[in-house]
Amino acid sequence: MAYYYTHDGQRFGPVSSDELKALAAAAKICPQDAILCDADVQWKPAGELKELFQIDAKPTSSAPPLAQLVLPQVVPVSHLPLHVPLSPSTETILLPNRAVEYLRQSLQKVLPTLRLSVKRLFFEISKIATEAWFQTIRLVKYILWLIRGFSLARRARHSQLMLGEKLYRAGLGEDKVRAEIARIDNRIRNVQAANGSMRPLVTERRDFCIRLARSYPTKEIASAEVAQEYRDAKAAQNMVQSHQRERGCQRQALFPSTLLARLRVATGYGTIAILIFLLIPVIASCGSRLEPAHSHSSCTRMNSLDPVGHGINTTT
Repeated sequence: MAYYYTHDGQRFGPVSSDELKALAAAAKICPQDAILCDADVQWKPAGELKELFQIDAKPTSSAPPLAQLVLPQVVPVSHLPLHVPLSPSTETILLPNRAVEYLRQSLQKVLPTLRLSVKRLFFEISKIATEAWFQTIRLVKYILWLIRGFSLARRARHSQLMLGEKLYRAGLGEDKVRAEIARIDNRIRNVQAANGSMRPLVTERRDFCIRLARSYPTKEIASAEVAQEYRDAKAAQNMVQSHQRERGCQRQALFPSTLLARLRVATGYGTIAILIFLLIPVIASCGSRLEPAHSHSSCTRMNSLDPVGHGINTTT
């Protein structure tokens, strides 16, 4: 019968019963050590084996002294060759301990990297959200700037139209342009008498009035008759030019300056687009579920109406 035992944190075996007794007699095995027999399934303290630590009152003279005992050569279990069989109970005890130790060492190596990766992930998510928010603000500002440009251009065009009308009535400006306006006025009167559409002629006349205002010499002192309209048109034109000079700065500030920030903005907008794409079927399904309930409630209300008051005959 073979035995396995532990001593000083190491496992040894297999040994025979006689060799086990010799080891106990030589204090190579203590009562606190564990011993496993290949016929058992659990380790037992060595102190429970009475034959190992039995003290005789009268030792026989035939027993050799301890110094003359030949101890067997014991090899640790970890150094045994692969062909040495271990009992199933021994393998069941050794393998979980090694697996737990390996798992603990692996977690000690992986946990710092995992913590750093999680922190980096949350940092990137916050940066993506921040860059997408600031990009949205920049887009809104640019749209407002464009709207203001359209408003200024419209105001300048209206001021030039009023100046052109004033110049035409005062007989100022280029003679050719005023002659074209007079010709268009005659055509408008003819079309008006024939009850025709005057919209193309009115648009053409407006364009010639603006052309007359733009051709008015800016270096000359404006006449008293058109001084106010000239100042208004000049101020509106200056505002339009000042707004157009800001175009380069506005376009440059529209997007982030670094490539990393642009990638974060693209990631944020792409995520929002994917979420919207995923939510559309959900919203559509919710709407389709609500429609039958709404139609059922409508039919219920129609059936509950007074047949006499609403002209519905329910009699057969």
